[in-house]
Amino acid sequence: MVRTSVDTLTESQRFIRFCFVGASAAIISYLVYVITLFLLADHVFQYDYVIANCCSFCISVLWSFYWQRKVVFQVSATKLALLFSLLKCYASYAISGIVLTNFFSFVIVEFLGISKYLALIIVMIVNVPINFILSKCWTFRK
Repeated sequence: MVRTSVDTLTESQRFIRFCFVGASAAIISYLVYVITLFLLADHVFQYDYVIANCCSFCISVLWSFYWQRKVVFQVSATKLALLFSLLKCYASYAISGIVLTNFFSFVIVEFLGISKYLALIIVMIVNVPINFILSKCWTFRK
């Protein structure tokens, strides 16, 4: 991968951009999550929020990858290198986006009795720093 002018950004500037991209991805993720819950409403699934989280994960990671590549890390690459980076992005976000989110959502909904509509928002706050470190150190690493 080839870096461009992003190398002139400080870490705090890069993190701020990452947060803006993350906020937009969080909005996309939450919208897909709620829409999926709504679509599953006629089907009585006890863990419908897990299915909704998986759907929102797939869409929001693609959104996030595109915008991180464009505005946060400003990486240009061949199609093959880009595909490899996308796969690394999905792999790194699988840890926070699927494993941790579903675990903490389960705890929040089933044990703490908090609404499944609020659970994802609570968990997203924890995931931001984890995702930044994974993106910087692995997905978009030189």
